[in-house]
Amino acid sequence: MRRNPPHWCACHYPMIPQRLLVFALCTLPIAAVGWASSAPLNALASLRFIEVEPAVKLEVVDWGGNGPPLIFLHGWGCDAHVFDSFAPRFTSRCHVYGITRRGAGKSSAPASGYGDERFGRDILTIIDALHLSAPVLVGHSMAGAEMSWLNTHHREKFAGFIYLDAAGPSAFYSELTGDTGHVPFLVGDMRRQLDRLIPGSSELHPKQAAHEIIAALPRLQTALTDWLESMKDFPEPTAEQLRSAPPYLRELSLSLQKYTTLRGPILAIFAVPAETARPPNQPTNVEPVPGSLSQWDAFARGVPSARVVLIPGASHFVFQSHATDVLHAMNAFLDGLN
Repeated sequence: MRRNPPHWCACHYPMIPQRLLVFALCTLPIAAVGWASSAPLNALASLRFIEVEPAVKLEVVDWGGNGPPLIFLHGWGCDAHVFDSFAPRFTSRCHVYGITRRGAGKSSAPASGYGDERFGRDILTIIDALHLSAPVLVGHSMAGAEMSWLNTHHREKFAGFIYLDAAGPSAFYSELTGDTGHVPFLVGDMRRQLDRLIPGSSELHPKQAAHEIIAALPRLQTALTDWLESMKDFPEPTAEQLRSAPPYLRELSLSLQKYTTLRGPILAIFAVPAETARPPNQPTNVEPVPGSLSQWDAFARGVPSARVVLIPGASHFVFQSHATDVLHAMNAFLDGLN
């Protein structure tokens, strides 16, 4: 029997589906087991392919419906059809769509062009092609990062943002959460710092760069030590898994961004451990210090406009394991937009 991955593992736990961008090879057996199209295909849905750049077409699922547009964005290892059993529940109030990201499902898989900005621009192109006005985005898992890019750079184009277990550190970065969740960012920062010492880098202050690297090493060492502890029961990737890794994995990992300021109507639903029963961001007289808050507490504190909903005991696919709870939360959020 396969053990469940530790809480921060890629494509499984709420907070860090996006962290697979750096350490996905440790969980490729999980990410590749076939979550794509895990729900039965909705016979009433229509499909089309929209070109977002030359020779790159993305699958768009149209579940129909009446009302303002609602667009579903899938997570890693899936395609838009993962929502086939859930998205149609909103057709009585919205016109509902789903987009299969480049590199997934039946959408084109170019050799390059991966990252939050590119994914976000693909969504903008599809919105323009469909002549949609002020859609609400609903993103699961790694889709949270591209939604945060859109919120940061094009918030005025959207009526709202719904994060389905998608508001991890790659969607909202806070120093108030623990460093284990920051490993991909710390690795990326260290890589950029080390590049400054490579001959020919045009670095004017190599000694200063060396001092900054030395100062950053203890934090990286602690974070990696914690990560190794969390992964101690899991095997190293096999040669076959390395060969089957997506060719764009490196590009994705190097494109990580730190989103710290999100605005506008936002609903963030977190699948949390079953013993988590308190409301997020409980009032306290103690000012939080770095590493002292959970991701959901940090999100509630850092995004005042957001409504944060915790669903104890839910799986990462919260819209499947606790569909009624998610449906209720989303409908209440959509009611508030009208």
